[in-house]
Amino acid sequence: MKTRSLLHVFYCLLAFCFTTSLNAQLTLAFQGAEPGDTWPYTITNASPEGITESALPSNFVSGTQSLVSGGLSGGGSCLTGGSGNGTSTLNSVAFDNIDISTSSMFTRELSFHYGNRFPSCTGTGFDSGENVTFTPIHDGIPQTPIIIFTGGGNAPVDINQTVYTYSIPACVGTFGFSIEIFLNRNDEFLFVDDVLLTSPQLNMPIPSFTSITGPQQLCSGTTAIYSTDETTGVNYHWFGLPSTASFTTANDTSIADSITVNWGSTPVGTYTVSVAPTDACGLLNGDTISLNVTLSQGGAPITITGPDTICAGTSATWSSNYSSGNTWSTSDTTQSISLTQSGTYSLSVLGGCGTSQITQTLTVLPLPTALISANGSLAICPGQSVTLSANSAQNISWTGGLTTQDITVSTAGDYILSVSNSCGISNDTVTVSVLPGVVNPSILSTGNVLCNGASLQLISDQQGGNSWSNGANSDTITVTTAGTYILSYFNGCATGTDTLVVGTSALSVDVVAAPDSGNAPLQTTFTANSDSTISSYAWNIGGQQQSSSSQPNFTFETPGTYTTFVTVTDANGCVAVDSVNVIVLPELPSELEIANCFTPNGDGYNDYFKANALNLSSFDIQIFNRWGGLVYSGSSNLPGWDGTGKGGSAVPDGTYFYILKATGDDGKNFEKKGSVTLMR
Repeated sequence: MKTRSLLHVFYCLLAFCFTTSLNAQLTLAFQGAEPGDTWPYTITNASPEGITESALPSNFVSGTQSLVSGGLSGGGSCLTGGSGNGTSTLNSVAFDNIDISTSSMFTRELSFHYGNRFPSCTGTGFDSGENVTFTPIHDGIPQTPIIIFTGGGNAPVDINQTVYTYSIPACVGTFGFSIEIFLNRNDEFLFVDDVLLTSPQLNMPIPSFTSITGPQQLCSGTTAIYSTDETTGVNYHWFGLPSTASFTTANDTSIADSITVNWGSTPVGTYTVSVAPTDACGLLNGDTISLNVTLSQGGAPITITGPDTICAGTSATWSSNYSSGNTWSTSDTTQSISLTQSGTYSLSVLGGCGTSQITQTLTVLPLPTALISANGSLAICPGQSVTLSANSAQNISWTGGLTTQDITVSTAGDYILSVSNSCGISNDTVTVSVLPGVVNPSILSTGNVLCNGASLQLISDQQGGNSWSNGANSDTITVTTAGTYILSYFNGCATGTDTLVVGTSALSVDVVAAPDSGNAPLQTTFTANSDSTISSYAWNIGGQQQSSSSQPNFTFETPGTYTTFVTVTDANGCVAVDSVNVIVLPELPSELEIANCFTPNGDGYNDYFKANALNLSSFDIQIFNRWGGLVYSGSSNLPGWDGTGKGGSAVPDGTYFYILKATGDDGKNFEKKGSVTLMR
């Protein structure tokens, strides 16, 4: 016999009391920052400026003001002056735990508006790290914090547009929460308004259940499906099986109006399967229904192994525990089948007790696809905006936490769309750029002077949108004539110009060799004459030597004709080349003869004692008096000894002795000793 509990009667009475408003929202608590609100709260760090701002219409939703926290970090403020960031300070609005147990069988919804300061000024938006965090508290236990807004780029948040909703699970008896953010300026605030906690509707009383449907006569060791009346919002509690049998569908779930029983090794006999409905909090408050099942001797129960959920593009392999006698609803008679489509499939097996059947459902989940489209160019001018649209309206999230299908953006950055389901996450990214309102293009060039017969490449430092005074519309032009070249660049918002005057170079060079001929060894100095300023020289001296000197010297040792080239470069990078020939004749033999007397009397004739020499490369002489004293030494044959001693006074007439050593240009060595007579 069916029985009704007192609790069931209570719910019937409750339904009767609200018969005319079962779908109306019930307000459980409210806080709008106005007198008469019913939800106590605590605020940290509310500055006087913030309290004043909370009464501006742009910073509250209804009434005359909103709740506010912030403005005490010590940073700059566009309200009271100052600049820069202060200490990053935690600001919060915390709502006390309140008793909502009278609605514990319902799912309650919390909603509130939040935002930052309007009208905004530099610094009043939420920057990177300034994230709005929501922490629910269930029965006194803080839950995992939820970031409901991610700060970045001084982001504005309009309290009249930004609403957060949170569903409180059924069976929560007390509830509170906090909203927190770290701020570092005295003009940064967190405003909160229209905090509303409601219950969407009253649950209907659980109706009477009439029967359980399912096989009452079956073979032992098999499986069977048993069902009862399905009612939305009602859970079910199945029980009564012997220990040798089991429920193979999860118990106490919203779909447990239908249950599969594996009778396993249960002996032959009669058994009872029972079900009772429960409310959202697990209380038994309805009728208990039972069904007698008689087991006869039979084979093992039918089982299907394989996944019941797959992602699109994959397949599920289902296998029967029977190797033969299988008939699938797909008409396959094999032990295993491969499935790719969603649906409910059945398996029938002909056994000793007749035909047994089992069903199983396969769900194929689609792969997520994210695709962003824009209603205009992604490169916008200052003050303009572009609307980005997602290809889906479900399970989406944009950069910053927005979940609307369309977002309108006016700041530069990467905007990422995420579309998700249990098969994964798909992302798409577009980059929005804000074009400069003022552009200053520059002409890039290796120089502004054209060398003789050469050309110059003029390059804009901007890509696209370039035009030149010579009519070209490219990023780069090549010029071969002197003149004034003007670059104009348009970025879609503004136009800028740059000008380059191109001149020409008259660089030339004339090489002179001094001397340009003579006997070997011949030392020659090379000079590059030019009317222009030379910045570098590159000499090739007769194939004998390289030099970068402006006036190099070189000694030619071997007779022949030698061509010397010079390449000069001026400050503009222009180059000129010239050459000169040097004729080197064979070297002359060296000779040395010494006189035996001289007369240093100043008459201009035979005043010096010197050698008659040709082609000497070195010369050294010492002169001694007859007592062996050194009166003169010299390393040059010219002008010679003039008959004076070390002090510069004239030495007496007489005979003096010399030692002379010399080397000729031809390598011949001379060493002579002898005497000379000095007469005045």
